[in-house]
Amino acid sequence: MICNKKRRILCVSPTHDGRIHDKTQLEKSGFLNRIPDDVPKWLDKAFQGIQKYTNYRIKVEHAICGIKRLRCLTDVFRGKNDIDDTLFRVACGIWNLHLNFA
Repeated sequence: MICNKKRRILCVSPTHDGRIHDKTQLEKSGFLNRIPDDVPKWLDKAFQGIQKYTNYRIKVEHAICGIKRLRCLTDVFRGKNDIDDTLFRVACGIWNLHLNFA
């Protein structure tokens, strides 16, 4: 997931099982190769304890919490397996709409 400083969701990748590390998913996707080198990128470094990235991480965490307001993302999903990406994108759209009116 990519968000800006105002917590607006700009891009989401397909969802994957939680057992796959985020960095591994990112490397397999090839997404970083499409972002120009002059664009600053802050990757999730939470487990490395790097303090200077904390402000950026908080913005992303707030965006994730905002998305989770749609309970279908936090409850046990009992639907068809091919709809989970759609639900996540809808939740991101609702969050972005909320930010427009907040």
